[in-house]
Amino acid sequence: KAGLHLSIYESFRVGCDIDEPEDLAEVLLHGQGKARKLLLELGFQLSEKARNSSGGAPIMRCAAWKDLKAR
Repeated sequence: KAGLHLSIYESFRVGCDIDEPEDLAEVLLHGQGKARKLLLELGFQLSEKARNSSGGAPIMRCAAWKDLKAR
């Protein structure tokens, strides 16, 4: 009615909310800035193993988890 056209613009760079563990994995996979650098410095890494046998998302591991929990 208004003569407008709808389109969807998908881009990881547009924004990202970090409210699930999988969101951190996305930062590790696609990030190029300070957030990714910080996660790596804290010992976060992605495992090549799938979460389950159905080919789920990669497992995220943190080598320094005990140190982080103690903070």
